[in-house]
Amino acid sequence: MLSNDLLRAGSCRVMVAGGMESMTNAPYLLPKARGGYRYGHATMFDHMALDGLEDAYERGTAMGVFAERTVARYGFTRAEQDAFAIASLKRAKAANEDGSFAFEITPVEVRGKSGPESLARDEQPFRRNSRRSRRSSPPSRRTERSPRPTRARSPTAPRRSS
Repeated sequence: MLSNDLLRAGSCRVMVAGGMESMTNAPYLLPKARGGYRYGHATMFDHMALDGLEDAYERGTAMGVFAERTVARYGFTRAEQDAFAIASLKRAKAANEDGSFAFEITPVEVRGKSGPESLARDEQPFRRNSRRSRRSSPPSRRTERSPRPTRARSPTAPRRSS
């Protein structure tokens, strides 16, 4: 966002911007801590929840709750949700394979187990087996009559070992 603002303002002609996500390393936040707390209680926020897992428009509401409300409102079935997730995964794989977003990805060389290796594509779509996801991901708490967003529809959810 800073690069965008600087380019639009004319402060810079060229900017390099990058980003990454690591929910594991998301910190806890202490608003106003730099100025020092004086007297009374203070609130600590979990940045992973605040910036990643909460509905941006309804503070304190988990994305899963938003998803459940959407399912209830529009009557999506489990099969429809799975079909959408699988189609999305296939599109992501195809885009990686046909180079649709190659102009957005700069290969990075990392040290691998068997020497240097180049990372030049989004790895996540290739880590999922859509058939296995459908078999191994039962609804979280509800039945088919009242489907609930599940791990099968979450491309980055960690898998439970069987």
